[in-house]
Amino acid sequence: MELFQVEQWMNKNVVTCSREASASNVAELMYRNNIGSVVVVEGDMPVGIVTERDIVRQIVAKKRNPDQTSVMEIMSTSLVTVEVGTTISQVSEKMVKFRIKKMPVVDGAKLKGIITSTDIVRTMAAFNKLYEVKDIIELGA
Repeated sequence: MELFQVEQWMNKNVVTCSREASASNVAELMYRNNIGSVVVVEGDMPVGIVTERDIVRQIVAKKRNPDQTSVMEIMSTSLVTVEVGTTISQVSEKMVKFRIKKMPVVDGAKLKGIITSTDIVRTMAAFNKLYEVKDIIELGA
């Protein structure tokens, strides 16, 4: 397994909900877990994602009742996922291409984790530290 594969850097503790959950339940999950999105699942399979932006645009801006609005009504269903063996470089290219910041990580169709643009920045910071150490070692040799 390579150092910069998504499974090494993804968050394995994904906060999920069902399609039937209310928008207020999802907002509460985001607040309690200090996260910006919740993956909507059917069993172990991701079927959508709800982000803070979805709640602002679909609930707040339209003055809808969050207790009476289901996740199914506001979630993004054109879900872009990435397989566990994908490299961080490929993940970042996909994020840029689709203009997204969060991607569920799957093994086949089964949800295994989530990777965010923040996770990728952390990965690059770790890479830069490794590179600096390598330079220091080479200078000392």
